[in-house]
Amino acid sequence: MALLEDDVLEEVFIDRPELAGTAGNVYKGRVGSVLPGMQASFIDIGLGRDGFLHVSDVAAHMEAMDDVLGEEADIPRPRFGRGEDYPPIQDLLKPGQEILIQVVKEAIGTKGPRVTSYISLPGRYLVLMPTVEHTGVSRRIANDEERRRLKKLISSLRPEGLGFIVRTAGEGWGEREFRQDIRYLTGIWRKMQRKARGSRAPVLLYEEPPLLYRVVRDYLAPDIDRVVIDNKSEYAKLRRFLKNLIPESTYEVDLYTSDVPLFEHYGLDKQVEAALRSKVWLPSGGHIVIESTEALVTIDVNTGRYTGVDNLEDTVFKTNLEAAWEVGRQLRLRDIGGIVIIDFIDMEDERNRKGVLRELEHALERDRAKTNVFSFSPLGLVEVTRQRSRHSLQKSLCQPCPYCQGTGHVRSPATIAIETLRRLGRACRESRERKLVVRAHVDVAARLSGQDARRIRAIERRYRRRIKIEADSESHLEDVAILSAGDRRPLQGI
Repeated sequence: MALLEDDVLEEVFIDRPELAGTAGNVYKGRVGSVLPGMQASFIDIGLGRDGFLHVSDVAAHMEAMDDVLGEEADIPRPRFGRGEDYPPIQDLLKPGQEILIQVVKEAIGTKGPRVTSYISLPGRYLVLMPTVEHTGVSRRIANDEERRRLKKLISSLRPEGLGFIVRTAGEGWGEREFRQDIRYLTGIWRKMQRKARGSRAPVLLYEEPPLLYRVVRDYLAPDIDRVVIDNKSEYAKLRRFLKNLIPESTYEVDLYTSDVPLFEHYGLDKQVEAALRSKVWLPSGGHIVIESTEALVTIDVNTGRYTGVDNLEDTVFKTNLEAAWEVGRQLRLRDIGGIVIIDFIDMEDERNRKGVLRELEHALERDRAKTNVFSFSPLGLVEVTRQRSRHSLQKSLCQPCPYCQGTGHVRSPATIAIETLRRLGRACRESRERKLVVRAHVDVAARLSGQDARRIRAIERRYRRRIKIEADSESHLEDVAILSAGDRRPLQGI
């Protein structure tokens, strides 16, 4: 699925069996190890890798967590990272204990999923929080009068013992819509409770709906003109889903029937492909370069082909402004999470630096994931943190290169040739073979037969051997075989 704004791809969602996510799912889990030194516990939820539960995510008192979907509400939240603010985790959890938890962050790399016991069940307009008893309103609803109206209304409708957050989509709606959402969400919660009481851990209690319905539930807003879908059966299901979820819906849902694939028709295949490249061009001719590491993502801004018209400061400022807006889009499109370091081009004018920061913050206002922007460091770097709950676009669509094993580099033909000369010397010393064959990639073979031919002849004279170089166009650049000329067997240990 793709979200377009003015025919430009802003976000993309991938749903494949091998990418089936767990974020948002609720499990009845069993406490495994409890680690006082980390103030954390590992919870068996039946996924092969245990979930990581920090003491700050143990619902031992009436606190609240941010909505799993990134909506922040004006509800007290525990302070993270200060163990003295919480009871010791060994006083809260014991090995073998059963506990209800929700996945808030997918397993990424070698890390298992991050889990919490502050359950959040999202509906169309509300988020049910059965572990707290507060009413909150999304901070994205800025009008104070509307916030007061919503909080008063939900407080009057809220069943005792349950908490709710009004989602951004709830702005402007009334009692009928909220009652419908409350009825839907409390029904889900009661089913989960019944299943939890009748099942032994680990067991799945609630699973987030399929991608189509999840995205429509979370993203369909007044500024969406229409939904286009190319699957006839899903088209009918979607219309029924909208009728149940939003009875008053006037959204236009179109069934796409052309022979030209839907993504191809809208030019999205090329835009997705571009989102997998490291370099992104800016309108003026500048560009940004996005590189990922294990711990963070770095973004470098360059003027590129743009030379400006007035002076250097104006040229740099314009490039940085374009880059700030594009960075906000790329973070959403690529679903980049964690720590992001942006190296903007140096600016002398403090007003220009503040202008670039404002542009970056403005671009990130459209991001549903929680983000934080920090001011320019003494080195001219800007730090951004972005909530990460699922795999990035690159992780979803790509795998490490089998050629370079994900490093992005292979050794040069010159380097491989020098290593091969050393191996040849060892082969001549340790083997009695009178004739040797070196089978290598064409570029390495060309180097050995050309620039290094003199060294090959020197080895032949010194050890009284015959050496033949063979080029193999299908060979890996770094794979070089030293063989016996007679039976073509590889020499062991060489």
